[in-house]
Amino acid sequence: MAQGGDASLLEAMERLKRENEALVKKCETLTLEKELDRLERDKIQTRFSTPGLETETPKPQSKLFIPGENVTTRKKTSLKPSASVKAATYDGQSSWRDYRAHFETCAEINQWDYNDKGLYLAVSLRGQAQGVLGNLAHNSRDFDSLLQALEERFAPPDQTELYRVQLRDRRQKASETLGELGQDIRRLNNLAYPSAPADLKETLAKDQFLDALQSADMRLRIKQVRPVSLNDAIRHAVELEAFYRAERTKPDRHVSAVGTDDDN
Repeated sequence: MAQGGDASLLEAMERLKRENEALVKKCETLTLEKELDRLERDKIQTRFSTPGLETETPKPQSKLFIPGENVTTRKKTSLKPSASVKAATYDGQSSWRDYRAHFETCAEINQWDYNDKGLYLAVSLRGQAQGVLGNLAHNSRDFDSLLQALEERFAPPDQTELYRVQLRDRRQKASETLGELGQDIRRLNNLAYPSAPADLKETLAKDQFLDALQSADMRLRIKQVRPVSLNDAIRHAVELEAFYRAERTKPDRHVSAVGTDDDN
């Protein structure tokens, strides 16, 4: 009888153990389900509590680079500038073509449309150039009309002969640097020979730069090294000018030596 009672007791203990393990597993499952439910509620609450988040259109993610992919086939998109670039003013004293190139670059960076370009060009004019704006009718102040009026006033067509005369007569001014002289020579050369080949224009500009130099000795020394371009000639001229300046600042060694001999 004792053995039968012990067996019954062991079976009862095993049954309680299995029930306890099942209960623990059920509790763990309920805990996980409650945690997931809480996280879902928090997610929904966060979404609707953030202003504008529920109506915001998701931004497309940038495409990652894939090795071997032809990147040139990707569609290019224009980017709006983070900051605007202010165009310089124009008073009619400098080259109109140079200023126009500058203004067109600013317009491209700032992504100005046709009306914007007309307005920004109008407010950038000063002095004589501003007078051109004043001479236009109020209903004719669009970009093309203003551009044409400025072209006719400061860069009239069919002036190649005038520019050639100015190029031949160009000489270095007293306070003019060699770099400034070379830049103006190139500008006049491009205006005087607009349709000439590039190598011919480079040769003409180089020769005219040498003729415009004040120092005959500098001109001869540069010709002896045979510069291949205008920039090459300017570089040699700047080096010689620095050499001449350094020689002028040195003390006269011959005079110093004669003074020492007299003292002895």
